[in-house]
Amino acid sequence: MKNNIRLDCLCHRLHTVLESAWRDTKRDEQDAATYETSISDVCRFAKQSTGVQEQLPRSLKHGGDTRPWVSMFRRADSVEASYDALVKVLTERNRLSLIANVNRSLNREIMEITRSMKEVFESLESSNEPTLHLVVPSYYLMQRKLKPVARESKVMLTFRQHLLTYLDNKFWTSIKALHWMTTFLEPTFKSFEFIPQVTMEDIRFK
Repeated sequence: MKNNIRLDCLCHRLHTVLESAWRDTKRDEQDAATYETSISDVCRFAKQSTGVQEQLPRSLKHGGDTRPWVSMFRRADSVEASYDALVKVLTERNRLSLIANVNRSLNREIMEITRSMKEVFESLESSNEPTLHLVVPSYYLMQRKLKPVARESKVMLTFRQHLLTYLDNKFWTSIKALHWMTTFLEPTFKSFEFIPQVTMEDIRFK
């Protein structure tokens, strides 16, 4: 292999970005750590208790997927979709505290941020068509998607900051000249319009 070009799997790198950012967010924000514990507890209870999942409009998802963004999104989405039903079912079982402990607004924020990353992950995960030309535009698309949003919780602001940091440290550093060349050869991206032109440094870089 010494005469071949080695390229990282950028989809795996992006998964590492997500895992690392969420790990650091739980370390820095107690509310994030509490959310992780509480949502894991309610999903585990529903999975292990007879007759709970059958009463929910959408069964709760807890792990079972090797792709972190899928696991985070499906878990948050399933709890949100079944939240009201969970209140009723868990009240009947004297376990209302399980769902009451889940920060619903934070759950919605996590659901939305992972949903916004969906198209990037799925495009890079494609196995039936070329993806090399999508790597560079994906970096800039993620930069835009991960910018702070007004009125978001402190947990989500911290999460976004860590995501952007790891996007630079773990994703950007794996982009090679070959990625830029394939992007340039793709007519859709040839002009590099996706590169921001806000500062003089941006202009010089382009």
